[in-house]
Amino acid sequence: RVLLRHYLTAELKAALPPALSSRLLIRDATDGLAWQLPRQPLVQSLLILIQNAGEADASGHAVELDIATDGTSLNLTVLDRGPGMCTSAQKHAGEPFFTTKPPRHGMGLGLFLVRTLALQLGGELRHQARSGGGTSAILTLPIQPAAA
Repeated sequence: RVLLRHYLTAELKAALPPALSSRLLIRDATDGLAWQLPRQPLVQSLLILIQNAGEADASGHAVELDIATDGTSLNLTVLDRGPGMCTSAQKHAGEPFFTTKPPRHGMGLGLFLVRTLALQLGGELRHQARSGGGTSAILTLPIQPAAA
């Protein structure tokens, strides 16, 4: 259940297609802490959020991942510069089979899986408009630092 943050970066970049991996900008403000979280579900959730952000903005802008903590919660924010999500889409994002993608380009289950993980761990997934255009997908999970 322990995820060391420097492994997170390497695992995400290795699992992404090269074109998206090269666009991924990771900012880590956790001062090298390790967290007690289930590694594989967390990596899979971040991959879903990053891939969605990359698909939302096909113009080549960076997809950003901000990692921060307040000591009790880990905040993982994936930001894109796509067209953004309307208020209704933000409200329904994470519901099973809800998608804003064209037919045959997604089933609406990716965000459902991320939201389910967040809820199982006592956290949340929310979306909000990003200043200057785009969307911020914010995954907040309660944490305890991993034992040394």
